Amino acid sequence: MSSPFRRVLALASAMAWAAAGSGGAAPLDPRIPLPNASFEAPATTFVTTRIDSWQETAKPDDYVEGGGFQWDQLTGVFRNTLPGAADHLLNIEGNQALYLFALPGVGLFQDRETRDFDDPEPRRAFDAVYRTGYRYTLSAGVLGMGGNMLEGVPLELSLYYLDAATNRVPVATRVVTNSAALFPDRNHLVGFAVTSGAVSAADPWAGRPLGIRIISVVSAAMQGGYWDVDDVRLEAVSELPAITPLEAVRSADGLVIRFGSRVGYAYRLQRSTDLVRWEDVDEMLIGNDGTLGFTAPGGDRVFYRVEAIGLP
Repeated sequence: MSSPFRRVLALASAMAWAAAGSGGAAPLDPRIPLPNASFEAPATTFVTTRIDSWQETAKPDDYVEGGGFQWDQLTGVFRNTLPGAADHLLNIEGNQALYLFALPGVGLFQDRETRDFDDPEPRRAFDAVYRTGYRYTLSAGVLGMGGNMLEGVPLELSLYYLDAATNRVPVATRVVTNSAALFPDRNHLVGFAVTSGAVSAADPWAGRPLGIRIISVVSAAMQGGYWDVDDVRLEAVSELPAITPLEAVRSADGLVIRFGSRVGYAYRLQRSTDLVRWEDVDEMLIGNDGTLGFTAPGGDRVFYRVEAIGLP
């Protein structure tokens, strides 16, 4: 990062007062690592129905496999066509993307309990939880109009949480509606996103496992055609400050300086006698979304500050 995010709080130990200020900010990378986010695995030279790290939605009882596609053939990974082909995707991430048939209930999801085609037990490579004070955004590149899909066919992007019984409970959803106006050609994926509200401690999903899902919610009367999906992203942005106001308490050893910290930041104590030149006093502490503290030795007209630095 070219310049760390900073928020500075200064204390004058002999005078027992505090002053606050802020410096230039470079945002933390908010992206949460998502296994196989661009459907590059397993690699294929054409098409495969196997998809690493994602679990298919369950086959509905009324879906008849005999004489048509098997349920697990309704989603899969394809390799991009060669440049110059009529359906070559110009803004694909990597070399592969997902296809998903526009039939009721066809979809994929990912959470800490996900089992893909060759994992009988969850690998838990993706194990995010909803953290208090954060907004979550699921985004993906989507392309409709495949296979003579009707106008008005919907695809849903959703954020959900796993409750105590591992039920998938929606938190936020976004419906993408197929139309020629929205998808004027077969060469460009269009970006869509769904964002949750900031998580509060009172929300039932606070601290619960986070999940994402991409699913066809078309009716039987409008089914048909297919979607292309690629470059799925999950991001978390905090609405909480990097550091809460300092609390300074005198002790026999000097000043005990306490403050609320945030995951994703490191904190260091600095001292100055003129509020111009600053020097480090102690080793850095790593934020943990809880209270941290330094003990400053004190002295006449000695100023202390705690600096929050965004981790890369």
